[in-house]
Order: sequence, then C-alpha cells, then structure tokens
Amino acid sequence: TITVGEIKRETMDKGVVLAAMEEQKRLIVELCESGEWKSIKTKGGVDASILYDPASPICKCLGKGEVMATPAELVEFFADFSCMKITDAMFISGDAVERVDHHTVIYHGRFQCPPLITNRDFCWANSDCLIRDGDAGVSVGWSVEHPECPPESGFVRAQMMSSGYYFKRHDTDPSLSILYYVVHVDPKGWIPTWVINLVAADQAFNVLRIKEHFERLRQGGGGSSSSSQLSSEGTAAPEQDPADQDADQGKAGKKKKKRKNKKKANK
Repeated sequence: TITVGEIKRETMDKGVVLAAMEEQKRLIVELCESGEWKSIKTKGGVDASILYDPASPICKCLGKGEVMATPAELVEFFADFSCMKITDAMFISGDAVERVDHHTVIYHGRFQCPPLITNRDFCWANSDCLIRDGDAGVSVGWSVEHPECPPESGFVRAQMMSSGYYFKRHDTDPSLSILYYVVHVDPKGWIPTWVINLVAADQAFNVLRIKEHFERLRQGGGGSSSSSQLSSEGTAAPEQDPADQDADQGKAGKKKKKRKNKKKANK
C-alpha cells in the first residue's frame, strides 16, 4: 500500500487546490444526479451512459450500479491508492506525490494504452471523503501541475477533467450503495476525437470491477488484495509472462522425467 509519509513542504498553493476540489465535488454530484445521460449499454448490472458537452468535443461517460458496501467502506477503499489496480484495468503504476490535507493527495499515475498508442500518465489531485452526514461520499480528481511531477519520458501527459466517484446509501438496504463513476478525460496526442468517444464508455465499467470486488469480499473470497498487487513503492508487482510460465512448466516436466528415468536405471 502506498503511504505518503510526512507532509512535504508547501510546493504549491494548497488553498487554490482545496477550493478547486470543493468545486469538483459539487460538479461530480451534480453530474451524477443529472437526468440528461443517454444509456448506451448494460453489463453485469452496471449501466453505461454518455453525455455530450457543448464546451468539449470529448463526451463524458457515466457508470452506475449497486455495490455491496456502505459509503464509509467505499471511502476507505478509495483512500487506499493501491485500489487503482482493482478499479482500472489500464493502470500500470503510481506514486503519491504530496498530501495536501487529510482527504486530499496529489498523485502521479501511469496507464497502458492499446498497441501502437503511447502510454499516458496523469498528475492529479484526489479527494476522498464522506458527505451528507455519512449517507454519501465522493472520490474525485482533476489534473494539476506540480514541480515534483514533471512529464515523464515514454508517456504522453493526459488531462483529467471532471472525473470521479459519487456514492450514496441505498434507499431500502443500508448495506448497499449506489455507485456512480464519471470520467471525462482528454488523452492528448494525436488520437482522433471520434476514437476517444468510441472507446470511452468502457471506462464506465470500472464500477463493475468494484462491484465484483465487494461481492467476492462478502462471499468470503477476500476480493483482489490491492496490497498484493502493488509493491510498497506503488508500482505494479511483476507478473510472469504466460510464455515464461509454459517454459518453466516444461523445464519442471523434463526434470521430473529425468528423475523418473534415473530411478528406473537404478532399479
């Protein structure tokens, strides 16, 4: 699990960051509760919708579904940055850059793109907290510039706009929450807008990954341990390539066969 450690010396105007974060929280809640979304697909009990903004050619996407977790449990989940390995299939690795206050941290994250497209990275401020007397919560983020988070070689610095999670207690079952995820991102670079909008809806199904994670926890499966998937530095733990696994299995099989033949010879 990533830990921020001691609060670093002030490297940016924290007052501006916190004021902007409060505005982002308001915008995310307002967007999630808007009735203007157009549903485009449903999978695993999660609905994906899109919303076109006259101010931007890049559409906003929304995921919505029921999750077996309370708002307090979801805040705790999102406050652990290593949850990114569960929520986002494109996440490669990340680092905590600076803690702004108890709820707000500056992060740097690296994300994998499809073949032939350069990977992207973000530097963003993220805030996780309960609202409405604990009956709801948010985990919102927006891109910032930070002196300790310069553009990284091998990545294109993308921009996170109005993006984040909003969740509220279920009306009839207090053990459940309705989870919303708004994503509005400009990947920058040369990718055509129509391609961005075509594939953006898939990000809405981050809600499905979270839904399935908490279902496994409730069923006693333990979910996907976020701490086991990230190293202490926040980088993804190395996974063995399937080809390497096959090779290792082949070597093991040959060694076993040699031992068996040796036993026969001794007999």
